[in-house]
Amino acid sequence: MTLRKEVFVDVQKAYGYLANPLTKVIYDEYGVSGLAVYEQTKRKFQSLQEELRSTYSSLVDDEITNDQQAIAAIQ
Repeated sequence: MTLRKEVFVDVQKAYGYLANPLTKVIYDEYGVSGLAVYEQTKRKFQSLQEELRSTYSSLVDDEITNDQQAIAAIQ
C-alpha cells in the first residue's frame, strides 16, 4: 500500500472513531489503547450475542418438536 493510501485509511479510521460520540469519549479519556480495548470487548460481546441467539433458537426448536410430539400422541 502506498503512503497516500495508508494515510487515507488512517484518516478514515480516525474520522469513524471521532464521529461516534461513544468512541470519541473513549479516545479522549484513554487514547488509542482505550479504543483497542473497546474494539476487543465489542467483538467478544458480539460473539456472545451470536452464541446466545443460537442456543435460544435451538431451545425453541426443541420445545416446538416436543410440543408437536405431545400433540401427535394425544391424537
